[in-house]
Amino acid sequence: MIKRIASLLRRWLLPTSLPELPLSAGRDALFVRLLGLLYVVAFASLWPQIAGLFGNQGILPTQMFLGSVAHTLGSRKYLMLPTLFWLSSDNTALQLVCGLGLCAGLAIGALRLVWPMLLVAWLCHLSFLSVGGAFLSFQWDALLSEIGVIALVAVPLRYRTPQPLVLVQIGRWLFVWLLFRLLFGSGWVKLASGDPTWRDLTALHYHFETQPLPTILGYYAHQLPSGIKQALVVFALLCETLVPFLVFWPKMRVVALVPTVLLQLGIALTGNYGYFNWLALLLALLLVPPSWLERLRPNPAADDDAESHQPARPSLLYGLPRLAISTLLFSASLGHFLWTLRFRTDVPRPIHQAMKLVAPLQAVSHYGPFASMTQSRPELVIEGSIDGQTWREYPFRYKPGDLQRSPRWNAPHQPRLDWQMWFAALGRPSDSPWLEILLLRLLEGSKDVLWLFESDPFAGRKPRYL
Repeated sequence: MIKRIASLLRRWLLPTSLPELPLSAGRDALFVRLLGLLYVVAFASLWPQIAGLFGNQGILPTQMFLGSVAHTLGSRKYLMLPTLFWLSSDNTALQLVCGLGLCAGLAIGALRLVWPMLLVAWLCHLSFLSVGGAFLSFQWDALLSEIGVIALVAVPLRYRTPQPLVLVQIGRWLFVWLLFRLLFGSGWVKLASGDPTWRDLTALHYHFETQPLPTILGYYAHQLPSGIKQALVVFALLCETLVPFLVFWPKMRVVALVPTVLLQLGIALTGNYGYFNWLALLLALLLVPPSWLERLRPNPAADDDAESHQPARPSLLYGLPRLAISTLLFSASLGHFLWTLRFRTDVPRPIHQAMKLVAPLQAVSHYGPFASMTQSRPELVIEGSIDGQTWREYPFRYKPGDLQRSPRWNAPHQPRLDWQMWFAALGRPSDSPWLEILLLRLLEGSKDVLWLFESDPFAGRKPRYL
């Protein structure tokens, strides 16, 4: 019995040796390469916005925020708010950390020093999540962080090229569990919210028009006949409620793959959601039958020196920390899943403790976009004046504004101020305290903040009124 348990643990916790190389090797390597590419996209998108959002003259200066946190938390600040910016938080440090994360993503994409670079990329990303406030609170930010943490479990610690990359089984399972939570959570919140537009199948009568940043194809989708849009709502709800359960059945995963891919592509084509849909498609890659990607599988027999590339079989002790971390992540994710199902008061105490333990690392989250459909589109327009008589509008780069301008493509780039302006228009001023700071920076003529807009209507002059 003990030998059998040890054998099962070895299978789940340790990487596969070269002679036992499964068909999934090519798919696993592609998965990691694409994860590296998405890290590159995330940091490249954030980089030009850093100064305007978090710089010394930005909307939410990191130095000011960390000073306030240090005053409140004292010596606990490092545990409660882990970030590299405790070392330095000026504009140069912000750019360096972002550049470091981008370079780490490139190394991951090239399968060089994979595990160390995964750690660097995740830590750089966490550093921004810890200080980003409203501007880094989107579901794809949390999703990328969680995928990054699971990747640290799934990728063998001592992996080196030219060895074939094979994900550890328990890490692959955590990825599939995350995909289930992402899909099912998105469907459950729509049905549980009580929003009548989801129940009478009219949600898409409003969504394409009222979503944050529609694309030009979103405009044409809005013109579709009512019956087609209702059918698309049924398709989306089925993809997000019944289909997710098929991911746990290996023989039916390909059945779950097709509608999942179609749904994510449809969302990506009609709306600008940064790299959210690409992260979902990345997870869906693990549903692809390995035989479909057999050409990507390394061929050990073709390498004369294959034996020298065979990784040493680690001891079981090597996998025990992985088991502990995986158990912690699963427990915390189970708690967040119960939150998604609205069982917040019924979360068992051990699971709640696991959630508290991983919370500062932002290693686990819950998902469920568009629980309630907005049926109108309020817009905030910022205008400035020098003399109080002539008013000029501050145009945004991507957010709909000028009625004569067609919707623009920006994904996978995410213009974070444009997105937050959509949320600010839906709520009260107290819900968006950063808005007052934005207006103050415009009165000051902050060049970093002005870069976030399409143009400066006053060509460098400071307005007196807003």
